Amino acid sequence: MISIDGNELPVKKIRNINSNEKVIIAAQPVREKVATELKNKGMIEWEDYIIIA
Repeated sequence: MISIDGNELPVKKIRNINSNEKVIIAAQPVREKVATELKNKGMIEWEDYIIIA
């Protein structure tokens, strides 16, 4: 779990993310790989996930 502004959020492996979940990613070294995997799950950037890098 990570805490953002007092909210506890789960940390999950990308393979365990469902396409109906919203995702925030903070990962510079693997940004493109993660974005590609999420797109392959049918997710849309800025609607389903945001990459902070």
